[in-house]
Amino acid sequence: MEAGERETIPVKKWAIIEPLEGDVFIRNGLLALIAEKSEMTARGGSRDHRLRVIFSNGMESDPLMSSFRKSLNDDKTVRLVQKLGFGPLDPDWETDRLDLSGTIYVARSRSEDPAIKAQRMILHKIGVTGQDVGRRISDARNDPTFLLAPVDIVATYDLKNLSRRKVENLLHRFFEQARPAELFVTDRFGKKVYPREWFYVLPEHVGQAAKLIENGTLHKYWYNLAKQAIEKK
Repeated sequence: MEAGERETIPVKKWAIIEPLEGDVFIRNGLLALIAEKSEMTARGGSRDHRLRVIFSNGMESDPLMSSFRKSLNDDKTVRLVQKLGFGPLDPDWETDRLDLSGTIYVARSRSEDPAIKAQRMILHKIGVTGQDVGRRISDARNDPTFLLAPVDIVATYDLKNLSRRKVENLLHRFFEQARPAELFVTDRFGKKVYPREWFYVLPEHVGQAAKLIENGTLHKYWYNLAKQAIEKK
């Protein structure tokens, strides 16, 4: 900002804010960087994104996006720090954002629920994260997204120069027919939650799909659920 490359913009009270990775806000006098916007979670009773926020005093937090929005609305002096130019229309906008890298992870549940336990070797969660995978799963036993149980990471694949959100969406759409419609857990509010990140696929299928995304040819293939194989169209 001192170099004149950024400007601060007041955020109108009750504005609908959609934080993105790389966004910077001034909240309560501190810079707040949105370092990561993770996949949807249902831990708070309804589906929401979890954020990883790094503050200029060195502190970090991982609030739900709805909670972070509320904290912005509650601060009368909150401002958005924006690069001078045309925002997302600026050709240099993307190069000014966080490095588009991360990790695709495949998790296997250690749930003792009989229905889940019986399918443990073929039922896997496909996720993408920009943080350490161990940290991402550290609270799995309290997160309906992870079936309210610890998980084992059975495979990881590195991403480089690819949008985490887009890669995750591509993988989930590609394996759509392998998603178990009947899979659910009951959260602490007694509400049934149907996690949508779990699929009847093997880790090697995810690795193969990740490679196809990397070389830009995923659209030429499809997942044959009956044969449990990725085949060319």
